Amino acid sequence: MPRLRGVLLDQPGAGRYFGQDASWTSTLIYAQARLVAAQAKLDAMIKSYDTEEVAIKKLEVTLAEQSLALNQQALVEVEQSVLQAQRQLDEAIITAPFDGVAVEVFPEEGDTVSPTTKIVHLIDPASMELSVEIDEMDAHRVTVGQMAEVALDAAPDARFEGKVTAISQVPLANPKVSGVVVYE
Repeated sequence: MPRLRGVLLDQPGAGRYFGQDASWTSTLIYAQARLVAAQAKLDAMIKSYDTEEVAIKKLEVTLAEQSLALNQQALVEVEQSVLQAQRQLDEAIITAPFDGVAVEVFPEEGDTVSPTTKIVHLIDPASMELSVEIDEMDAHRVTVGQMAEVALDAAPDARFEGKVTAISQVPLANPKVSGVVVYE
């Protein structure tokens, strides 16, 4: 039997207790029956929804999780490939022991080189050494430590400052000009 705040609705005089007649009681009973039916329908819909659409959504989530796991694994593999490529690049870079200018490169593209293969001729423009021949007539006027101005045929407008660091004590055996004794 339906109850409303502790009062049985089908008791004689229950309608009068609330200031209503018997039709109110039947309306309330009808509303309660509709509520029970609606609750049953809702329960059925939720149960049906779980078995069909929720199952599909759960499958989609499972597939998305698997795809995420595969993509994370692929990312790890790509990161390892990048590290390996960086190591190979680091090993392929040749670093000179000083700053300078490459004036000659020996191997050609595609050549195989070994650790003892001469690859490049570097010069340090800040500390170049020039070997010149001095005629024996002028050799006595040149001293170690003396400043010198150097002019080159390859750069006729340029002048370079230098300093004499050594003079050979023995004349050259095969001078560039025959019959002239020169010192280096």
